[in-house]
Amino acid sequence: NRYGTFTFNSLADLEAGLPSTYTRTLAPTIRATDQTTLALYLSDSWRTSDALQLTYGFRAEGARYGGAPERNQTVESAFGLRTDQWPSEFRISPRVGFSWFLRSADNGPAALVVRGGVGLFRSPAATSLFSAAQAAPGLGQTESQLVCVGANAPIPDWRAYAQDPASIPTSCLGVGGPGPTTRAATVTGFDENFTSPRAIRTSLGVQRRIGLINFGAEFSYSVGKGQFGGRDLN
Repeated sequence: NRYGTFTFNSLADLEAGLPSTYTRTLAPTIRATDQTTLALYLSDSWRTSDALQLTYGFRAEGARYGGAPERNQTVESAFGLRTDQWPSEFRISPRVGFSWFLRSADNGPAALVVRGGVGLFRSPAATSLFSAAQAAPGLGQTESQLVCVGANAPIPDWRAYAQDPASIPTSCLGVGGPGPTTRAATVTGFDENFTSPRAIRTSLGVQRRIGLINFGAEFSYSVGKGQFGGRDLN
């Protein structure tokens, strides 16, 4: 959105040059963040008998995110939100599963197989969340957006824009003519209880062979934890 975006309610409004909205990024910020992750997975398979096999283990992983902006004392005192601290975490995810085989009478492939397991699975947090927080700490370098709606949207002059990009509007129109542009600071931060999304997943499956045909059924269930979203603190 470097040069702005016009939207129109209809093709007739486009032909008449009557936009419904005009938006433009006036002060973009260059964002650079870094993410360091480390993971270690250990597992073991134990065949207790010809019919039963157990698989178990755990995954230890951690993440650190760098590039947090400066501390905004005003936001911290008003909302209790630290703009200079990003969540880093370390988590252990256990997992266990089993396989049970019932051999066929002719000692061929298993006539019945039952499999199941349960485990905790973690996903890394989206890097776009940290980019958004870095771009909006509420300080002087905060990215500013121009939003003009309805009668305040400037009338486009495509020919002039093509000849001189400097003529592209940087302010809205007042109802009676050019007016001041209001730019409200936007602050984005992380709750102190923020964690990466994870899920507890379990499954149970049965496979039965009758003659040359295999029949199977599987049940699975998962519960999501730490699903992130946005909340307006105003």
